[in-house]
Amino acid sequence: MNAREAIKIALTSTREMMGWYLGDLSDADLLVRPVPNANHIAWQLGHLISSEKHLLGSQEIGAAWPELPAGFAEQHKKETAAMDPPKGFATKAAYVDLFNKVRDATLAAVES
Repeated sequence: MNAREAIKIALTSTREMMGWYLGDLSDADLLVRPVPNANHIAWQLGHLISSEKHLLGSQEIGAAWPELPAGFAEQHKKETAAMDPPKGFATKAAYVDLFNKVRDATLAAVES
């Protein structure tokens, strides 16, 4: 196994784990804070999606990432994490779809 294969395995396995973790959660569940002042799952997902594109995009690895929906990155910045009640967040299906599109682009870049 070389470094490229190890990176692909890590990226693929974390995508699979996300599906397992979110599998039985509803859209409403994504907005529940486990304890006061904690980030809810919807914010965390959006932040991870935005961060993958932003952080790896600065490395010029040649990925063709999808465009994020208008206002998406701003919705998932540190300043919006504490917004109560949470509003303007996407559905679970939308997060999963966008995560998979971003991850597919990252995997394609690693492959090339």
